[in-house]
Parts: sequence; structure tokens; C-alpha cells
Amino acid sequence: MNEKYLEAGKIVSTHGIKGEVKVLPWADSPEFLTRFKTFYLVGAAIGRPQTGEPLDVGTDCRGQFANWPRNDKKGDLSASGGRPMTAPTGGCKPEDSASGGRPMTAPTGGCKPEGAAPGGRPMTAPPALPVESARVQKTCVLIKFKGIDTVEDAAKLRDKVISIARDDPRIPAGTVFQADLIGMPVRANGAEIGKIAEILSMPASDVWVVKGEKEYMIPNVKAFVPSIDLSLGYVDVNLIEGMETDAE
Repeated sequence: MNEKYLEAGKIVSTHGIKGEVKVLPWADSPEFLTRFKTFYLVGAAIGRPQTGEPLDVGTDCRGQFANWPRNDKKGDLSASGGRPMTAPTGGCKPEDSASGGRPMTAPTGGCKPEGAAPGGRPMTAPPALPVESARVQKTCVLIKFKGIDTVEDAAKLRDKVISIARDDPRIPAGTVFQADLIGMPVRANGAEIGKIAEILSMPASDVWVVKGEKEYMIPNVKAFVPSIDLSLGYVDVNLIEGMETDAE
């Protein structure tokens, strides 16, 4: 099931004294987030600042939680600079998930019907964060939300995950989301070798962890993943020696 909202990044700190926040983008590039006019706090509300140590991202926002968007239109695996693209995770997560909401394993249970809360109660729309301005700072995005005008207001958003609406017209046609890839069967030479259980963000590219009778680590680059067509219900890959993690 296509989830209505997809996680796009995490607010890691405040910036300046006028209410801006620094966002760790879960996207192919920070520029991807600057196109959106509204973000959403799915499963969370604006509240008091989180306790504990803040995430130290230094000058580089591309950290261990990054999930990169991918536009596979016409089989092109990269948007710019050759970086393969996937997209933010979102919606029904596996029970075993990493910090920041990145799926670790494929879901073992069913998702709740869209628009339903636990117990079958109708679910209200998530809090919306209209964007006043957004600009790139190295690998981060500095966002000023409407109505957030002081550093104290901005601090209440720290550690919150912001989402985008799947039906937002600013999302390029043909974009493939990680939420759609988790659990997808993977085939090599016409035979299924397992399903995508996890997507790791590495410096050169995303890496799919495919689990079946054996486990494989498959970089999401054109040489190994020629194209993605979700309508097929599976993804074809090219395996080479060394991808099998439990090979002796």
C-alpha cells in the first residue's frame, strides 16, 4: 500500500535567532527539499525540546541516517553527479528500525488502513509546517517555517522528522520511494534470490541488503540495478563475486 506521507528529513538543530532550523535531508540532494512548500509532522506534534545530546552533524548533514531519493524515469539512475537516487522512507515501518526511522527489515505485519488510528478510530491530519523560506547550506537545508520566529520556537522542533505528501505535485514523475522498495522481491538471472530487507546509505551509493536463503549486499548503481519498474513486482539485478555476504 502506498503510504500518504513519506519521511524527508530530520531537524537536527536550530540556526541563528530568527527561527530557522537545520535539516538533515533524506534525499538525493539538499536541493530536493527546497522545492516543497509544506512539510508534515507525522506521528509527532510540536512540543517541548527533546532531552539528551543533540545530533552532532558538524558541517556535513549527510550522516548515517540519510536516505537518498531516486528518480528512475527512462531508466536513468541518477539525478546529477552520478549519485543513484532512492527516496525517503515513510509510513508503516518494520518493528526493527534504526534511529531516524530508516527501515531495517521488511515489515512482518500488516499496515493499518490509511486514515485509521489504533483501534480503528479516524486519524486526524498530521500537523502541517508551511515553509516561509528554504536554502541549502552545504549538505544541509536551512528552513524557516511560518509562525516559527524565535530560537525558542525552533528548539521545540529539534529531533522531529519532517515528511512530505506522496501526492505533492512537486515530486518528479517516476520517483521511486524506499518505502516501496522494502520487501520487494529481487531476481538474478531470472531466479528470485530474496527480498530487499534494508537500504544502507554509503558514501558512493545506497546499498540494498537482500535476504533470502543467502544474504547479498547490492549497490544501487546502474551496473548492478539496470532499472526499476515497480509494476513488475520485482527488481532484476546483476550479481558479481563478493556480493554474497555469507560466502566463504
